[in-house]
Amino acid sequence: MTKTRTADILAIFSATPGQPGFSPVCRLRFFDKTKVNCGRTEPDAVAPRPLCTPQEIQASPGAVMTTPRDYYVHCLFLQNKSR
Repeated sequence: MTKTRTADILAIFSATPGQPGFSPVCRLRFFDKTKVNCGRTEPDAVAPRPLCTPQEIQASPGAVMTTPRDYYVHCLFLQNKSR
C-alpha cells in the first residue's frame, strides 16, 4: 500500500476553546508552505507539511497569501474524550 494525499489542507489555530481570543468563527488565510521554515514538520513520509504557529507564519516574509475576498467558516473542535 502507498500513502497518498488527496488534499493539502492544514488547519492552524491561534486559540482553541477556553483560551483567550477563541472564536467559533474562523477567518481562513492561505499560506505558501515553501516560504516558512519553523523547523517542525508533520510525521508523514508523503509530503511533510510545516507545523508552524500562526505567529511564525505571519513573521515569514511573503508566506501569507492574499485572496480576492475574505473567507469565514464555522470552526468545529472535537471534544477531548480523555477528560
